[in-house]
Amino acid sequence: MAGVQGARLELRRIGDAHDRAHLVPPGTPSWVDLGSFEAAAAGAFYGGLFGWNAEMDPRPEAGGYGMFILRSKSVAGLGPLETDARL
Repeated sequence: MAGVQGARLELRRIGDAHDRAHLVPPGTPSWVDLGSFEAAAAGAFYGGLFGWNAEMDPRPEAGGYGMFILRSKSVAGLGPLETDARL
């Protein structure tokens, strides 16, 4: 499913053979980072899709990285892709 240019989201039904092979025990730490050539647009799109707020870190040393927030908790990261990463 293409969201915004340079960002891609794959949705699968829980229980597919691929999903069962990658199940981890409850409580296992995990993290999602979304990289996009248009991070602000991706933040708005996926934020609206999942009900998250995209909060970008304004500090130059953060390099355009931010967090998706849900109920005052960080749920995923968001950052820009480098130009040479385009396919």
